[in-house]
Amino acid sequence: MPLEIIRLLAFQGPNILAPQPGVLLQARADRDQSRRLRSALRDAAQGAGIVLGALDVEAQPAGAGQVLTASFTTPTPEIGAAVARYVVEGLNAQEAGDESWDAEGRLWELRRRWRAEALPAAALRLVAEAAVRGVPAFTRADGALQLGYGARSLALDPAALAVQRRGDAA
Repeated sequence: MPLEIIRLLAFQGPNILAPQPGVLLQARADRDQSRRLRSALRDAAQGAGIVLGALDVEAQPAGAGQVLTASFTTPTPEIGAAVARYVVEGLNAQEAGDESWDAEGRLWELRRRWRAEALPAAALRLVAEAAVRGVPAFTRADGALQLGYGARSLALDPAALAVQRRGDAA
């Protein structure tokens, strides 16, 4: 039985799982494939270029099979959800012996999408530091990077955080 996605959610900001944006994947399988899923998620995230943190994958018995639950934080949750879908499709194609499934082409498309939407490196470092300190950090709908929430939050323009190199125009 192939993996079947039950639920795939992309959280844009602080959520019930973490104070950072992230992804929740629940899938049904005939056996425990949690190790395989964990490894495939790490490899695909690295191949697509997304930052993936706090990866947690577990399997719970459900009827005659298993329900796999994977969650992770990422500053690009929509792309993270697309990576999770890519992984499930890839694992299913691998199990079915489908050699026509184009793993590399789909991965390059995710990488192109990430390059178009990714935060500058300085903003990613800021998000990582916020995560270490337990401070919620996420990209708002208007594109600003928000640290914290409520009256004591701070909103920054990610482009302003980009480090200017020598020779670049001011």
